[in-house]
Amino acid sequence: MTGAVEHRRIGATTLLVGLGAILVASVLVALAVGAVEVAPAAVVGILLDHLGFETGFAFTETQDAVVWSIRLPRVLLALHEADPDDESLTLLFDTHPPTADRLARLEKAMQQQDFKKFR
Repeated sequence: MTGAVEHRRIGATTLLVGLGAILVASVLVALAVGAVEVAPAAVVGILLDHLGFETGFAFTETQDAVVWSIRLPRVLLALHEADPDDESLTLLFDTHPPTADRLARLEKAMQQQDFKKFR
């Protein structure tokens, strides 16, 4: 008896949600870590406070100033300046060929196959 390996494909939606969650978690860590200690809950509280929401999360004026005036602009600048042509980000932006190329390859492969044997 040979062991069959079952392969499971991850859907595009699941992949995008997972990558989005990783991005949000990375941003929260980037905003929380530094010389001034800021808990992740305080980071969320600071961000929501500046957006006009009351959260009840405790944070000091120093933490507010550091996160809002120093760390957040740096993180946003880093996200904005991410260059898709940068070799360190190649895998992120180039995991699959463009959709049009994939469809063209699929059509070519289907034309080369003899599908009469499946009728």
